[in-house]
Amino acid sequence: MSTRRRSMVRSLRIVCCGLLLLALGAAACTTAERPTPTPRATATPKATATPLPPPIEFATVPELEAACDELRARGDRVMITGNLVLPPIVQRAIGRWKIGLRPPDIAIEVREGYGNNQMEPLPRSYRDSDLKVRTETGRVVGVGDRVTVIAFIYSAYDCSVLGVVTIR
Repeated sequence: MSTRRRSMVRSLRIVCCGLLLLALGAAACTTAERPTPTPRATATPKATATPLPPPIEFATVPELEAACDELRARGDRVMITGNLVLPPIVQRAIGRWKIGLRPPDIAIEVREGYGNNQMEPLPRSYRDSDLKVRTETGRVVGVGDRVTVIAFIYSAYDCSVLGVVTIR
């Protein structure tokens, strides 16, 4: 290979290396190590439950029925007090039992189970003494016991059925 040709190849290599260095940046040519940034501690946001508004208290079924549509639309909880009753025929559907609260004459649906705010399953043939409902504190109550129920309006067409959330 001629000297002139070697000189051109060499010049081309230098130009290519120079362009490569420019493309990579001058920092890539230094031998000193870059310090790694120390990660900063960041505060992790904590999820906080939005408190529900207090339940709206009703003394009678007519009061409740007068406000029914509005309460259902807003998803408000209601609070009503009465004595537990066991109707002659108790309905059970999807893990819930429908029992009564008198006065006022209203049906409440209570989740089946052995925990707080739940009702123990009834035998096929039952008596009043078989009704065992646990309050929010775990106290067992039955027929005739006075309780306060916090519930949602459960029925789409009727305010006389409440889905129990809390039993006091």
